[in-house]
Amino acid sequence: MSRFPFILPFYHAVSDEDSLHLKHLFHVKSIKDFTADVEFMSKRYKFVDLTEFYNHAKTSFKNIVKPIAHLSFDDGLRECYDVIMPILIEKGIPATFFINSGFAGNKEMLFRFKASILKEYLKSDFGAHNIDHKYKSLMQMDYSDDHLLEKIAFDLGISFKDYLIRVQPYMNWEQIKELQKNGFTIGSHSIDHPEFRKIALNSSVRQIKESFDRIVNHIDIKIRAFSFPFTDSGLSVDVFDEIFNSKLVDITFGTAGLKNDVIPMNFQRIPMEWNYKANEILNYYKAKSIARSILRRNIINR
Repeated sequence: MSRFPFILPFYHAVSDEDSLHLKHLFHVKSIKDFTADVEFMSKRYKFVDLTEFYNHAKTSFKNIVKPIAHLSFDDGLRECYDVIMPILIEKGIPATFFINSGFAGNKEMLFRFKASILKEYLKSDFGAHNIDHKYKSLMQMDYSDDHLLEKIAFDLGISFKDYLIRVQPYMNWEQIKELQKNGFTIGSHSIDHPEFRKIALNSSVRQIKESFDRIVNHIDIKIRAFSFPFTDSGLSVDVFDEIFNSKLVDITFGTAGLKNDVIPMNFQRIPMEWNYKANEILNYYKAKSIARSILRRNIINR
């Protein structure tokens, strides 16, 4: 078997246009660059759907002939429907879309998106300095600082509600249903995107349970797949025991690249939103994984 029997590349959005809510967060790949990424990966890996990946995972990937890849997208952004779905349908590539149930339909917005919008509005060093001096750096604000972002926006005369209505950054439930009708799978990414190592166990359970409850009110789910917002770093075995033993999830995903995990059904994905080509990103993570393996540091212990 290959040293790397599978890869799990993931993105958030793909677009040729600037979006204020994403502009200061990560490198959004163009349609051309994303297409080149998936074409490159298609030549070296067999793209599989969630069901096939899940079945391979249950057998520890013993019967794989050609390395496999499962593609996923976080946050449930509108580009998933408008841009990404047509490309994947044309290429015949399956994928999973992890959505935040509290943001679907553009009822609310991730705090990081609010920070990016405000930073763009305050592009001048003077404006940004004043805000950073009064509060703290916009891009360092956390889940618990959402009320501060709302206050800054109010003071500046900016309405995030208007932005949600005008821009529609997230998919609505009809679009999510259409993804599923076209053969793609839908998973949960929590209600409203907290960093799980910073919230209590009961809050973690609520985020997962209620997000799935909302999703299954709209669509049927065969495999309960969950991707941790931001990272699963720092989470204890207790968290995984609780959500797996209570059947809240069947499989979970982190964002640590090519690392192994002591949790049997928790798998690490590769962030692809860097200003590099897919082969460069994958080679970087492979080299890093090999080096860590030599040092016996490639397993996430909890």
